[in-house]
Amino acid sequence: MKLKNKYLIALDLDGTLLKDNKKISIKTRYFFKKLAKRGQIIIFSSGRPIRALLNYYNQLKLDTPIISYNGARIFDPKKPDAFDQAKTFNKDMIKEIIIELRKHNIIKSMMSETDSEIWVDKDDLFLFAFFLNKNMVVNRGDFLNILDKDPITFIVNFVDNKQNREIIEKTVSKYPHIKVRFWQSDNYFELYYDDVSKYNKIIEIAKYYNIREENIYAFGDADNDIESLTLLSHGIAMANSPEEVKEIAKDVTKKDNNHNGIVDYLKKHLK
Repeated sequence: MKLKNKYLIALDLDGTLLKDNKKISIKTRYFFKKLAKRGQIIIFSSGRPIRALLNYYNQLKLDTPIISYNGARIFDPKKPDAFDQAKTFNKDMIKEIIIELRKHNIIKSMMSETDSEIWVDKDDLFLFAFFLNKNMVVNRGDFLNILDKDPITFIVNFVDNKQNREIIEKTVSKYPHIKVRFWQSDNYFELYYDDVSKYNKIIEIAKYYNIREENIYAFGDADNDIESLTLLSHGIAMANSPEEVKEIAKDVTKKDNNHNGIVDYLKKHLK
């Protein structure tokens, strides 16, 4: 595939680059390895931590920065000091939120982390699949007692209903620039800063490589991709995305994540 232009292609992973079995198809892997070898800028843009991305990063033989934690952290394995450090949440603020939500019996379980340490009050196999590995220091217990550092994430498995969502939003709204994002397919919410997004970091990396906005293609399938899908000229939702995500995206792939949807789209649009 010979291209006249230089592109930045930003890839969400779960539900986008990855098939439902959490693997990259052989066709997709070959396609992006070839693009990267020819000098195109392929980056990951994910809610996952760095450690849960490196295996896929190495499969594609990339040498570009990685956007993790939905934009709270950029990390370049080749140039660790090239970008700012992660944006963290004040641990005392998190504890205040926990105390308030416990009054309403909303919380089932919680998790926070840094790049090297994780805090959990209860084991959660769903979250552990993404966030836990053997190199992590794991702290277990009541967050009010064990959370002793400012973490990058605060994720809660909660009793999901309209009333509880309103309580959570009202509680979080007391803190300037802090927002809450509810996950679409599971009973979880997470905190994020209103000035932190995948989109902002994609633009930062594009400037780093002197790539024009019209040559940025970003693919995603969920709420944490909305800024990229709506603000970029080429914000593309996957065919398997929820309808509300597809409706706001600039375009939608014809094929889903299990059938090389990104490759099919780019072959038709890159020049």
